[in-house]
Amino acid sequence: MHHYGFVNNGIHIAVRNEFDRSLHRICLQVPLFHAYAIVVGIMAALTHGTTLVLPDSGYNPLQSLEAIVKEKCTTIYGTPTMYVDLIKAVRETNFQMPAVEQAVTGGASCSPKLFQDIRDVLRVRKPKTVFGMTEASAILYQSLFNDDGDELLNTVGHVTDHYEAKVVDSAGNTVPFGTPGELWVRGYGTMLGYWNDPKKTKETIDVDKWLRTGDQFVLRADGYGKIVGRIKEVIIRGGENIFPKEIEDFLNAHPKILETHCIAVPDERMGEEVCAYVRLKDGKEQLDLSEIRDYCLSYHRCEGKYPMVHRNLGQHLELAAETFPNREALVSLHEAKRLTYSTVLDKVDRMAASLFQLGLSKGDRVGIWAPNGALFYLSTLAVARAGMISVGINPAYQVPELQYALNKVGIKALIAPERYRSRSFYGMICKVVPELLTSHPEKLKSSAVPSLSTVIIDVDDKRALPGTIGYQDLLKIAPKQEQAKISSLQSSISPDSGVNLQFTSGTTGQPKAALLSHYNFVNNALTVGVRNGFEENRKHRICVQNPFFHVFGMVVGITTAAGYGCTLVLPGPGFKAEESVQAIIKEKCNVIYGTPTMYVDLVNKVRESGAKLPPVDVAVTGGAPCAPKLFLDIRDVLGVKQVKTIYGLTETTAVCFQTLPFDSEENILTTVGHLGDHWEAKVVDSEGNMVPYGTPGELWMRGYGNMLGYWGDEAKTKDTFAEDNWLKTGDQFVLREDGYGKIVGRIKEMVIRGGENIYPKEIEDFLNSHPKILETHCVGVPDERMGEEICAFVRLRDSSQTMDRAELKDFCQGKIAHFKVPRYVRVVEQLPRTTSGKIQKFKLLESFLNNKD
Repeated sequence: MHHYGFVNNGIHIAVRNEFDRSLHRICLQVPLFHAYAIVVGIMAALTHGTTLVLPDSGYNPLQSLEAIVKEKCTTIYGTPTMYVDLIKAVRETNFQMPAVEQAVTGGASCSPKLFQDIRDVLRVRKPKTVFGMTEASAILYQSLFNDDGDELLNTVGHVTDHYEAKVVDSAGNTVPFGTPGELWVRGYGTMLGYWNDPKKTKETIDVDKWLRTGDQFVLRADGYGKIVGRIKEVIIRGGENIFPKEIEDFLNAHPKILETHCIAVPDERMGEEVCAYVRLKDGKEQLDLSEIRDYCLSYHRCEGKYPMVHRNLGQHLELAAETFPNREALVSLHEAKRLTYSTVLDKVDRMAASLFQLGLSKGDRVGIWAPNGALFYLSTLAVARAGMISVGINPAYQVPELQYALNKVGIKALIAPERYRSRSFYGMICKVVPELLTSHPEKLKSSAVPSLSTVIIDVDDKRALPGTIGYQDLLKIAPKQEQAKISSLQSSISPDSGVNLQFTSGTTGQPKAALLSHYNFVNNALTVGVRNGFEENRKHRICVQNPFFHVFGMVVGITTAAGYGCTLVLPGPGFKAEESVQAIIKEKCNVIYGTPTMYVDLVNKVRESGAKLPPVDVAVTGGAPCAPKLFLDIRDVLGVKQVKTIYGLTETTAVCFQTLPFDSEENILTTVGHLGDHWEAKVVDSEGNMVPYGTPGELWMRGYGNMLGYWGDEAKTKDTFAEDNWLKTGDQFVLREDGYGKIVGRIKEMVIRGGENIYPKEIEDFLNSHPKILETHCVGVPDERMGEEICAFVRLRDSSQTMDRAELKDFCQGKIAHFKVPRYVRVVEQLPRTTSGKIQKFKLLESFLNNKD
């Protein structure tokens, strides 16, 4: 090695470790005879006056922990094995680690699971990796300043300054980005040669000064790289190249395993097989091959960053009012109303006390039939504070649907506005319960809806509608001493009790009513907020386009906002793209919520109007699958820094998969995110047996967010839950071993054409990339010969344009399999959808059958 290589490598390392910005004290665990310690340690420290702390003459994890505390170390250096032992020591001794600025790992490859443990167990703010060789003066790749997420967990960092890197095949030819091969490097740090061994030197350094590393490597176009093994360690099993590190990283995530190392062993039939040597966290435990095989199937569990909290929704709101008393909780633009969290709590408690005065009791169901606005927001929280169960009713419901909802869950009180748009809600209620016109308020007796005793109507003036109580009167019915009792009542409302009944969207028939608990609501909301980055900056203003009656609006909207002091901005009572654009600009919203369909219209409106939106940090899409093209439009047209997706069901309390902070573009575009904290997921075949990772099957979920059950429908509840509380989602899903997942369709929507299984979403995503198409939805339609064919319903960007099957077929030529090309194309201006934005595919099928020609 030479002075030039040592000094300059040390300087560049110090910059990437930010030693030039502040003084650091490094706990140096690696031996001083190693290039890691000499260059990364001594040379980098000399550059900016950094202090090296040596815990012991050799490595001892307990001595390291004591040194970190005693010497107030801000940085830790170590190999992966050292960090494994350090983490184990912290766990076994319950050692109280101080916060550490950064931890640098090198000398060997580090698994993603170990990085997460370094961050969470050792309380390290910035874990970093270095990769290099003795022959290159220590470091070739290193984490950049703000690397996180995919770059940190799945790469060895970015090529270091003043180095060149290429990946080649066995003949020395450069391979495409993303293709495994041997890493070759060239730069200032390359050794002068092996002492007194010109032959070995010549084998290692070619004529153009490229240093052959011997590492099997994948290089990305952005300069990041990933080790997949050593060239000599590649296992060839039956002709398949297997890289041991991939298996080691995966097995290291097993809850029993501390570390794993895999080697090739001879096999008569396959040539080579893989043998895994594992070290267990608890030496008393056992692990056999059958357990490893089960672990390799499509099952994933996410432990979670924070523990669950045991509080009800009323306590959740009270905590928000104490923490953020003067911050705006709700801005309802169409009503010209602004409410702070302290004002919300005051109004909610007055309303809750009044509900008791009207003869209601804990556990009673209170229906809220209203569009987005202060009435829905306050009423929902008031019902929760009273220990009753709110029932969100779709404002688009007609008289028969309203009657069904009231009777399905036995609603005792109904809260609604007098009118919404052109419809008289009061008049519709009177059609269901005509006795209301002659009834005394609070004493309604209805033959059609026996449970209903009270109707509360919000009127624009002080008129008293026959048989009803004025909504504004809820703020003053109860005396002050009764209002004061609401706070003390909270301790008697179990977080495990029901808080809300959600009607399923009704895309496939008569809605069911899923009962969700306070515990479901609060914990789902808190984990969603962490993934959205709300804990880092508590001044988010969220443009809420989703309806409040839907679980997205209730949990991701109302409950998450209360957990982090966010402001909810309502552009209007229902979704209109123009109102959303105005709201985002006027209220400087830095977060947007919406369904994919809403974003399609929002992007279109911004393009048409040329509106300039303020900086938007986060856009969250959920409620239905989102096409990759739409994600890119949200980012580029709306100017959003981070586009996030959430996936879940009403029955899982909104969210069970969600984008991680700083996810890679690939994960954002091709998955529905990573499994949520404190959830388990598995993918099964039609017999309920787990399938291998990457294989489509039905997604089953288990965790804190699973509903309590369908109200009054034990048979449907039993059909939805398998043994051991696994909830069957009905979604055709692919689960990856790293916890990310992808929807490929609904089980019932899968089209079987001539024996071929076709997933409509795959075709929809592809057709949405056509320059003329705004959105596409595909359904299976009957066909005498093939059993089923595909019909694509397309909505065009420009309604004056046309499109026929010939044009669509030309677009598909050579890009998707012939059997996936839609046989029929229907151009439509509007698509049938629920108020929550979901496409009603059964109505598309009805439309096709009624208009076959």
